[in-house]
Amino acid sequence: MESLAATLTAVTVIVLATLSAVDTSGCDRDTGPGGVSMCLQFKGYDGPQWGACLTTIYVDRISRGKHQCIENSSTYCWYQCMIETHDEADGNVTADCACDAFSSTETNTTLNHTCYSPPGDVCSWYRDCLERKFPCRESSDNYAIAYAENMCNLYGQQKDELSSQGAYWLDVVRKCLQVVLVPLLRPFESGHVTCDTVRKHALKSHASCYTDPYLQAPSICDLSASDLWTVFWGVRGRFTSYFVESLYGLIQVGT
Repeated sequence: MESLAATLTAVTVIVLATLSAVDTSGCDRDTGPGGVSMCLQFKGYDGPQWGACLTTIYVDRISRGKHQCIENSSTYCWYQCMIETHDEADGNVTADCACDAFSSTETNTTLNHTCYSPPGDVCSWYRDCLERKFPCRESSDNYAIAYAENMCNLYGQQKDELSSQGAYWLDVVRKCLQVVLVPLLRPFESGHVTCDTVRKHALKSHASCYTDPYLQAPSICDLSASDLWTVFWGVRGRFTSYFVESLYGLIQVGT
C-alpha cells in the first residue's frame, strides 16, 4: 500500500520566511487560478494540510511583508494553511488546516478568483466577495458593509487631510483589515463561518492591524495627535459601535 506521503503532492518547505517552489500542477505561476485549494504535504510538518493558489501580492500583504514566492517573477504560488492562518512554518498541523489523501481538490470556487487573493485596496471586495459569500447585511452582524467597506473608503476621503505618515498608516491598515478576512472564504473554512464569526474575526484583527499593519510600517501609537483626531472623527461619525469594539481590542493589546 502506498504511503500517505506518496499519494500527496510534495511541496518544498519555506526557508527563511520565503515561500518555496512547489509542484505547479493546479497552480500555474502565471495564470493560477487564484482560490484553488489542494491537500498537500509540505516538508517540515507532521502531516498534510490545505494549500491555496494565491497571488504574490496577497502573500506579501497577509504575511505583512515577511513572505514571498521564491520565484520573484511568479504571479501565483501555493501558500500553506498553517502559515496563512497560524504563521507557523513547520511542526504540527492543526485540525483546522489538516486534510488527508481522500480530500478532494477544491476547484469549485463560488466567487470570482480575484476574491480569494485580493491586493487589499479594492474596497468593493467587501460587497462583491465577503458579503456575497456571507450575506449579513440584514443581520445585526452586518460588519462587511456597515464598517469595513467604509473604513476602506476612508483612505480616499481623508488622505489629503493627513500627514504623509498618517496617510501611509491608513493605507496599510485598510489593506491589512481586508486580507485578514480572506481565509474565511477558503472552501475548507467557509462551511463553518457565520455572520457572527465574520464580525468577531474582523474586530479581533483590528488591534494588530492598527499596531503592526505591515513590515516597518508605523503603528497607530506613532501617529501625531492631529492624524489621530482626523482618523477618529472620520470613523466615529459613521460607525460608533464597531469602532468602540475595535478600540477595546486595542486596549487589550496594551494591557
